Amino acid sequence: MERGFKTRCEEMSRSLRAELGLEPAAPLPTEQLASYLGVYLWSVEDLGLDSTDVTQLVHSDADSWSAITVSAAGLDAIILNPTHRRGRYSSDVMHELAHLLLGHEPSTMFFAGQENLALRGFNRAAEEEANWLAGALLLPRDALVRWHPRNCPPETMCDEFGVSKQMLDFRMRVTGVERQFSRRKRAVSNRRTVPAS
Repeated sequence: MERGFKTRCEEMSRSLRAELGLEPAAPLPTEQLASYLGVYLWSVEDLGLDSTDVTQLVHSDADSWSAITVSAAGLDAIILNPTHRRGRYSSDVMHELAHLLLGHEPSTMFFAGQENLALRGFNRAAEEEANWLAGALLLPRDALVRWHPRNCPPETMCDEFGVSKQMLDFRMRVTGVERQFSRRKRAVSNRRTVPAS
């Protein structure tokens, strides 16, 4: 990632919340952001596919895919795997919205071999950027400081922000908020143990 990209993600998160009339530390519902950006959210079950294909995609191969963005005629839609839990759903949607916000080129699809095997291109840098922005949109640093688990149980925060405990732990670690609160706790503890002169 280019220098300053992580800071830019936090600023983008703040700016989008302001545009939507939300406080910097408020939850940002994925549906609200998608609607604001004019992006449709569809379950694969809503596409009118043959029931055998839906079963294959949703039940037989559920973990192999989460979400994909389809763009055509100036419209964007995110097709989602409906079997995933809320935390993963939120991450999937925000990841796809992050690609759109960052103006990433869509992955290419090509077919190989006699069986018409579909293969998808992979851009590691674009995926890392989308992951980082998605995290900042879901759990910005402002929210982590305000809603720190010291003040709010992790389960409550996960429920409020629609994220998994893994996402919360990851953001606490990579933003430095966990370290910041640990230092503060040690400093308070040290002050209490220093004997009065």
